[in-house]
Amino acid sequence: MTLVNDAAPAPQSPGRKFRAFTAKHLDELTARAGLSEQERLETRAVATVLPFRT
Repeated sequence: MTLVNDAAPAPQSPGRKFRAFTAKHLDELTARAGLSEQERLETRAVATVLPFRT
């Protein structure tokens, strides 16, 4: 028995490629967002307890 895939390949999006951001990117992201040092510290504290990915 031979399986044939007649489906056309999915078209490529002309936009940006997917890039996952995780807790290790928090310092860069919070700096770009203009958060204060206190807000950055609070964000890191939350990210250590809760799963973080965007």
